[in-house]
Amino acid sequence: MQLEVEQPVLKDALTALKRITDSRSPNTIVSSVHLYAQDDRLYLTAVNFVVEMRFSIPAKVTAPGVTIVPAEQMSKWVDAVSGKISLDLKETRLNMRCGSSRSYLNIIQIGQFPPVSFPDEQSLVSTTCGALSSAINQVKIAAYDNENNVIANSIYVDVIPNSIVLVANNSTCMAIKEIPYEGELTGHVLINKKSATQLERLLSSRQGNCDLYLSDSRLTVKTISEFNSTEVWFSCLILNSPYPNFRKIMTVFDNACHFKLVTDDLRNSINQAIIFVVEEQPGIIVDFEKDMMTVKNVEVAGAQKVGGVASQIDVIDFTGEEISSKYNALY
Repeated sequence: MQLEVEQPVLKDALTALKRITDSRSPNTIVSSVHLYAQDDRLYLTAVNFVVEMRFSIPAKVTAPGVTIVPAEQMSKWVDAVSGKISLDLKETRLNMRCGSSRSYLNIIQIGQFPPVSFPDEQSLVSTTCGALSSAINQVKIAAYDNENNVIANSIYVDVIPNSIVLVANNSTCMAIKEIPYEGELTGHVLINKKSATQLERLLSSRQGNCDLYLSDSRLTVKTISEFNSTEVWFSCLILNSPYPNFRKIMTVFDNACHFKLVTDDLRNSINQAIIFVVEEQPGIIVDFEKDMMTVKNVEVAGAQKVGGVASQIDVIDFTGEEISSKYNALY
């Protein structure tokens, strides 16, 4: 393997891949990056058995080849140089050169690198990187970090005609975000919060569109940079757990009131109510009544009345039955 690649492009790929590797793991696969050069492209892949990430970046390939090297060491050296980088594989080492700087990495002999799952071209939903990243950021606050509860620490992705719905729910609150798209595909998957957060971080640094692929075992997201033609695949395992009936819960909200019309008012009122909430009073109540919405902090029997009481009434377009919802103030 022999090639030349621009340092900023290689640095961007290694920085993202390094986030899913673990240099302290005794398993060399988890701490490594797989390099494959062919047809003027360099493919870099990292896996941790839950998440797979692959970058395809432009390169001037003189001789194709494949190797596996430590991700942490390679990333540190690439970060420290600038300009065009040359990679040359010689037997058991990968020689690296950039200007007057030279280094090498001993390749890792681990046999077959885990195969990366390729998406099914038929299961395609398109949206923007910004919309999907923002949606994950908004709903993940309602997902626990406790890995013992599969449902509470996960995000439910429900694809319905013309809409991608992300839902997270625990015992104290629920978050829902819809992303419009043009299409009639349907499907749903459950992914854990950690994988979703890694996907959010990747998408937040990307621009343009991204494609979602749903399969029986994985959720795969693909992005293409128009700036430098970098292609990125992010794939995470789907949790093997019964899907909660989030769709039924969301239907209740849709029938109860025009929820989209009150989103901004609800956020502002909740923020004002939270000002007076203390640890002994960790929640707030949102009451929907005819043509109005009331937000106030929860009255807990025996709790310390510290900081006073907050309450605000907003006029809304409300058509459903009266409902009352409790939100955890921390969210």
